[in-house]
Amino acid sequence: MSTGHKLGGHGNHSFLLASRCLKDPEVQRLRYRHDHLDDSYDIPYLAGYSLDGKTIYVDRHLPELIHYKKGQRIREYNPRYFLTIHESVEKALIDAFGWKYEHAHDIATAAERRAVIEAGLEWQPYQDAYRPFIKADEHEKIKKAPADLDLTPYEDDPKLVSRLKKAGVDRGSMEKKRD
Repeated sequence: MSTGHKLGGHGNHSFLLASRCLKDPEVQRLRYRHDHLDDSYDIPYLAGYSLDGKTIYVDRHLPELIHYKKGQRIREYNPRYFLTIHESVEKALIDAFGWKYEHAHDIATAAERRAVIEAGLEWQPYQDAYRPFIKADEHEKIKKAPADLDLTPYEDDPKLVSRLKKAGVDRGSMEKKRD
C-alpha cells in the first residue's frame, strides 16, 4: 500500500534507518524477487503486492505519466518506478524481519521519498499528484482485484478487506500467508 495511506501514531523513519535496513542481505534478496508489474486491477492506495512478492500491482486507472506544477515549472514522471520501490521494500521487510505492516510501510515510504528526491522531484507535490487516483473511500468502486493480493496492509480496515474479497481476492489468502 503506497502513497496516500495515513497511519496514525507512526512517524516517518529517517533515510539512515531505511538505508541500514535495505543493506540486509535477506531484504536485498526479497526486495528484488518481483518479476512482474501488473496494472490490470483496482488496487486501493495505488499499489500492492502478491502474497509471494513476485508481482507488484499498480491500480489500473493510474496513468503512466503524472505531473505537478510548481511555480511556472511542470514536473512529469512515471509513478510506477517509485511505487515499485515502495511496495518491494515494504514486502521484503515484512517477510525478512517479520515486521508489522506499519513499521515496514514507514521504512518503505522513506525509501520511496529518497528515490523521489534523488529524481529531482519534490515530495509533497509528488504525493498530492496521486490523490485523485486513490481508491480507498467507500464511494470508490473496486470491481476487479487480484486473487493473490496480500491483504496484510488492509487488515485494520475490515470494510475494505470485505470489498476486496468481493472483487476477487481469494478469501483464504490471509490464511495461506499465515501457514
